[in-house]
Amino acid sequence: VEPDLCRGYRCPSCNQPSLFHPGPLNGKTLSSAFCKACKQQVSAEDADRLISVERELQDRLELLDKQVEKKLVSKVLKEEEVQMLLRMVGDSAPGSVGPQHWLCERLWSHLSEYYEQKQREEDACRMQRLRVDYARKGYPSLHGELAWLLEAEADLLCRTAGLGTNQGRAPGLHDSDVRRIAQRATVLLTEGCKILERLFGPQHNYYVSLEKKREKAQLYAETGKKRKRP
Repeated sequence: VEPDLCRGYRCPSCNQPSLFHPGPLNGKTLSSAFCKACKQQVSAEDADRLISVERELQDRLELLDKQVEKKLVSKVLKEEEVQMLLRMVGDSAPGSVGPQHWLCERLWSHLSEYYEQKQREEDACRMQRLRVDYARKGYPSLHGELAWLLEAEADLLCRTAGLGTNQGRAPGLHDSDVRRIAQRATVLLTEGCKILERLFGPQHNYYVSLEKKREKAQLYAETGKKRKRP
């Protein structure tokens, strides 16, 4: 039975993010897992610690989910809280959970919005890239989740470049920069369209909507002009 690729941890033995839960649905516990990198089995003590950190992160994110129903995430979180949350996840030096973990993807979703609201566009884009990378590794077969995360990253790039509706570009971006951003968005949307076409067909609203975005981004990348409204 394959381990859960959406529930990974940093290995206590080799410090690599190569440890995955063997599957609670199969009645297995984390202490029965072996690291893919160093092949060491997790001790019961280390397994308890990892599960404890995982539970703490989940509790914090559940609270954050409720808070952002009423307020912008940038009004809820302070910078020191953001840094504390980032230190809990496995792509930081002290992190234990992930980065290949569904809770990390959930955190990055919130932080992408947080950074965008703070006008820290590059940080927001980095969070979206992490989400896409998570989906690629977590869902190796054809999966709509990857398509929608590719769309989310492309949408953020277009907003940053001022290609959204009634929205200015980020400070310091020149026309040539915007065209390169549009080109990158086109690549992301093209991949997303291929996935949705295979899953739902070319007539489905999911595909049609994404294809329209792809055409707009490609037009700007090639000509430097936005499509005129009908």
